[in-house]
Amino acid sequence: RTGPVCLEVVGRVVGRMAHAELTHVFDAWSLGAAKERQARHRIEVGQRVVARMLHAEMAHCFTQWAMSVEKWRSEREEARVDAEREQHLEALRGEMSSQEEKFATQQDKFATIEERLLESQASLSEERERVKALEDSYASSTAALEGGR
Repeated sequence: RTGPVCLEVVGRVVGRMAHAELTHVFDAWSLGAAKERQARHRIEVGQRVVARMLHAEMAHCFTQWAMSVEKWRSEREEARVDAEREQHLEALRGEMSSQEEKFATQQDKFATIEERLLESQASLSEERERVKALEDSYASSTAALEGGR
């Protein structure tokens, strides 16, 4: 059979086949679009996860940096305090040395004064002996004068 009816049937068959093919293509396109949306969504989620991981890593790095800065400041403060203590001890050692020198000088002065005192006591004893001798001499002279009268 060839004729207009056959052509019409063939046209309908071809149309249905084209429609089915187009439907299949549309479905495949829709499925591809859905898969593409899912893929984009996975990429966005992955990017967010990576961003969060990077943020967490950066936060961890910052925390470590802040802790190391705090440790450095603490060590620097300890070193400063130690240096101040050492300077204070050195000043005290110098003052102690100065006090020891003053004490030695005072001991020397005391020894000199003690020597002078001993010399003065010896001189005083000699003077007392001379006074005693003069008194004895005077007493004997007075007794001789009175006895001779």
